[in-house]
Amino acid sequence: MPALQSIASLKGKDADKFATVGDFIVPRGAHPPADFRESDFVLTPSFKKLVNRLASIVAVTDFAVILEGPTSAGKTSTVQYLAKITHNKVTRINNHMHTDIQEYLGSYVPSQSEHDGGKLVFQEGVLVEAVRNGHWVILDELNLAPSEVLEALNRLLDDNRELHLVET
Repeated sequence: MPALQSIASLKGKDADKFATVGDFIVPRGAHPPADFRESDFVLTPSFKKLVNRLASIVAVTDFAVILEGPTSAGKTSTVQYLAKITHNKVTRINNHMHTDIQEYLGSYVPSQSEHDGGKLVFQEGVLVEAVRNGHWVILDELNLAPSEVLEALNRLLDDNRELHLVET
C-alpha cells in the first residue's frame, strides 16, 4: 500500500510518480497545473483536514468517491486542490433537471472537415473524454440529474467500471 511507505523510500524516477499529501502518498497524474498558486486556496485547519481525509482514500484506491455535505462546505474546492497538488486534471459536470445524456456521452454531429461533405461523425461527450484521458470527474449536483443520466453512470460507477456507448 502506497500510504505505508515514505516518499524517500521510493527509488529514483519512481518518486516523481507520487506526491505527499499530509500523511499519505498519492499517485501523481500527468497534468501539472500551469496556473496553480497555493495562495488561491485558503488552507484553514478544516480544509486541510478535508484534503487529508480525501488523500487517505485516493492513496489506496482508484474507485469513485462520493462526497456529501451541505452547500459551500468545500467539497469541490477540496477535490480541485488535491487534483492540482497531485497533477490530476479535473472535469466538472454540472447537473440540472435538463441535463442531457448526450452532454455526458456524445452524439453524432456533421463533420467540420471539407473532405467529408457534411458526413455525420461521433463527437465524444465530456464524460467520455474525461474517462478516456484519465481525468478526475466532479459530478456536481448529481441529485438533480435525470434518471437516464444516472442509468448511464451506473455501469461506470459499479464493479464493471465500464462506459458503454451504444452509438459507437
